[in-house]
Amino acid sequence: MITKIGHDFYNGQKKDLYLLVGTACRDAEVRLIGDGEKRVCKVSVAAGKRQNTETVFVTLNAWNKNASWLSNVHKSDRCLAVGSIKTSEYNGKNYQDMDVEFVSVCAAPGDLQRLAQAAAAVPSPPPNVTAEDWAELEDEDEELPF
Repeated sequence: MITKIGHDFYNGQKKDLYLLVGTACRDAEVRLIGDGEKRVCKVSVAAGKRQNTETVFVTLNAWNKNASWLSNVHKSDRCLAVGSIKTSEYNGKNYQDMDVEFVSVCAAPGDLQRLAQAAAAVPSPPPNVTAEDWAELEDEDEELPF
């Protein structure tokens, strides 16, 4: 599913933003660029079907921090991504690429072990805060400070 959700301005130019939900067709491919300081991750996603029952494929391209998230994608994982889509033509075929600004990955059914390992890496929540942890401030002149 691909849905236009609005637009954003980047370097003075208006670009349309899309929401994409699809299934990964293969494992993510990560490359280091330059001196290994920049990461780029690519994965092909089946994002739905056209009216003529032709499957729509989109290549997700993520950089740096988003590349770290997208690198966890394995074949048949569901992906939710937000970004701008570019369409190009090569040898009579149309190709769509999405530059990802946000990505979320959901593991395939039956892959609970990988989910459990990912959940174990998440830090524990902060301790509970109670009303005793807060002090009441005294207002000397009983007027609002603004």
